[in-house]
Amino acid sequence: MTEKPTCKKCSKPIEGEASINALDADWHTSCFTCSVCEKPIQSYFLKDGKPICKDDYNQKFLEACTKCSKPISGSKLTDNVGKHYHPECFTCTTCNVKMDGQFFVRNNEIKCAQCNEQLKVSEKKNSGKDLGICFFCSKTCNTSDGPVIVINPNERYHKDCFKCVKCKTLIQGEFYTLSDIRSKDYVCMSCS
Repeated sequence: MTEKPTCKKCSKPIEGEASINALDADWHTSCFTCSVCEKPIQSYFLKDGKPICKDDYNQKFLEACTKCSKPISGSKLTDNVGKHYHPECFTCTTCNVKMDGQFFVRNNEIKCAQCNEQLKVSEKKNSGKDLGICFFCSKTCNTSDGPVIVINPNERYHKDCFKCVKCKTLIQGEFYTLSDIRSKDYVCMSCS
């Protein structure tokens, strides 16, 4: 008489019911479960000698796509800052065109060559930081115009507007006021 197989999990005999032979053992189909979620499984991945269902394996052990957040089980693409993508998710974040070779990362976003170039042009136009109004000419002081001389938080000059009130030459280095600092009458060292 042949001995009835026993279930590896519950140690009860397997009689007339459906069973599974996996991992060099016999199991009741209801006992062969995922080691993470404990749900019965038909197919599995093996991790540290334990069966894991596909969903749990994907969630715990596969990298997630940066764009869609789903696990990447097949081929993947990696950008130059180490983010991973499904090939179909590796697209320009501006125009959504699929990347086929050259790509750029700007502000942690993937850009195609065309969108990258448009951003560069836009950034050049907006590169100067507005620093307020020049006290002499009343025009905006902008970092893209060159150096800005800041006397105090409310008083700024373009470099070419900061002139001696006596000789009208540009003041470079030390300067003085004719009476007190509130007069705004600055003079160069030679005229002081």
